[in-house]
Amino acid sequence: MLQQCRRAAPLPLLLAVLALALVGQAQEDEEEKTFEADSGPAAIDVSEYPDEMQQLYKLYAKKCSKCHTLARSVNSEYRGEEWDRYITRMSRKPDSGISPKTGEKIRSFLMFHFEQVDGEE
Repeated sequence: MLQQCRRAAPLPLLLAVLALALVGQAQEDEEEKTFEADSGPAAIDVSEYPDEMQQLYKLYAKKCSKCHTLARSVNSEYRGEEWDRYITRMSRKPDSGISPKTGEKIRSFLMFHFEQVDGEE
């Protein structure tokens, strides 16, 4: 009977490892997807923005381009509170380096930027 227990123990471990591998592959697949926004402009001209926003743009560009093209968020249709959900989701990605405080700074920049963009239309 003891031998049966020893043989059965690896199965749950094997299933857990397999599940983790599948989750990891799904995350990689999501990062490799190409979205329509990826083909648009990959930068924002912030030369006319206030100094504070120019500094926040650098932070935003550094953090957000770690996992996907910057164009994805530059050309996004997200507005207002949609950024809260998206930034929170991105902050949970491994190695994102987006703390709650950093996330708030990124949100501030994006809110400012899209107010400028939407005001021009």
